[in-house]
Amino acid sequence: RLKRLGSSHFLGAGGRLGLWATTGMVRNAVRPAIRLNVGGELFMAAKATWAKAGFLATLLQEDTSKKMKDADGNLFIDRDPELFAEVLRLLRGYTFSRHPRLTWDEVRQEAEFYQVCPSDLDALEPPPVIVVPPDAFATQKVSLFCVGGDVWHVKDGRAVMTDDIDVKMLGGRGGNSTQLHPTILAALGFQEGVAPGDTEYIPRKLFTRPVRTVCYSKPGGDPIAVPFLPDEVDRKDCPHWVQVTYKQQLSKHRAVPLPLRSQRCF
Repeated sequence: RLKRLGSSHFLGAGGRLGLWATTGMVRNAVRPAIRLNVGGELFMAAKATWAKAGFLATLLQEDTSKKMKDADGNLFIDRDPELFAEVLRLLRGYTFSRHPRLTWDEVRQEAEFYQVCPSDLDALEPPPVIVVPPDAFATQKVSLFCVGGDVWHVKDGRAVMTDDIDVKMLGGRGGNSTQLHPTILAALGFQEGVAPGDTEYIPRKLFTRPVRTVCYSKPGGDPIAVPFLPDEVDRKDCPHWVQVTYKQQLSKHRAVPLPLRSQRCF
């Protein structure tokens, strides 16, 4: 198990272990290193690094460490070496990375045992795992009211319209007018339903269509390219995913679903 002595877990940025013993120039240029035996594995770091953990700073005092040394004179601590390796990474200023066997809670509890400053642990806490929302099926509704003749306006305003509607409204994409003719909605796959609150004074129409909203994850928040599909009606670029809404083609029985994708991103 002592073979891990030469790994990056136990050395600072100065190089391989042999340099400490054979190169006087390097030995004089760096701070003295101290080895700890934790659960049978040796770890090496500068005294200033160990001192960031109150428990270790106390143990390294000469009057308290004499009774806790191994056969080679290294201070011995009977704790889990795998957890300790992650604690040492925290003492060196690295954030916790995903580990095949250890969780952040386990590593933090071990760091707290060694009395690492809580504020330091808070600063090194890994960012949360981003979970992409699942695919959502919904019914898109557009309510119109007539102001006279054959002039119709969107009841809920233009801001809530999907891209395919917005681009066909008066003034084009990003315009201010709420005017929208029913024939445009029919051409976009909407079906006319029964409008609630219809009166003889203000004619109203209600149009609906089934839609599916899909979120494509952006690993690490990096930009991704999502191809445009003919049934796409809206798209939003969010920090951790690209949200795309598709209109659904109705069959006699049900809407035809799109393929499923992974819903986790890291």
